[in-house]
Amino acid sequence: MHFWSVGLETYGVRVEDPVEALRSEYGERLPIAFDLDVESTAPPMTFATGRLDATGAGDRRGASAARGFYEQVCAVHGELHLGPSTSITISGLGARGHSWGLPPWWIHYEGRAAFQLGEALATGLMLPHPGGEPAGYLWSSEAGGRSVDELVGEVHRDADRIPVAARAVVDHTVDLDIDVVAAFPVSLDDLWAPGGPERGGHVVRCLCRVRSGEGAEGFGWAEWVRLPDGARG
Repeated sequence: MHFWSVGLETYGVRVEDPVEALRSEYGERLPIAFDLDVESTAPPMTFATGRLDATGAGDRRGASAARGFYEQVCAVHGELHLGPSTSITISGLGARGHSWGLPPWWIHYEGRAAFQLGEALATGLMLPHPGGEPAGYLWSSEAGGRSVDELVGEVHRDADRIPVAARAVVDHTVDLDIDVVAAFPVSLDDLWAPGGPERGGHVVRCLCRVRSGEGAEGFGWAEWVRLPDGARG
């Protein structure tokens, strides 16, 4: 797809401390709505058996056979409404990911990140467990897309185990310093079917500011997953 629209009207809960979302979920109930227009700026990147298929096909058959996931760099415009009187204009860069079934990075990886640094460079990364193999892509306006062969990184967490900063070196060439601007954990208690793994686990979704070693800056999203014992099989 090259252009699509996304809209939502629902209710959320505003909490004083994001970690409260994993405890009582007590807070102020308020309406939330957004109306976004999304335009692709690069071909779809299909993660095929942990590698990148940068052909731009991005079809369901290829993605389903390769852990059912693809991602696409895009530009986003629209409005976000919080409560009865707060409206925020959205105009920026992003990445749209789509999976069939359980997101593959929840099972095979520690997390996922997607960043854009200006309009010339974008990266999507599957963050491996210690000793695991990374997957991902680097995309540039000049060279197009290619797969990630090596990824070295570290994550810094606070006392509640919420990520606050990270660093990643991609293929020995792209050095990224990542600062978490805002983080919010989401419980996965309702994910598990009766008779399945023990309930529990959460995913922490983070808005991040990113700087490269060459001085390019941008924003993006990252999420780190903590699943209960036995959930990864």
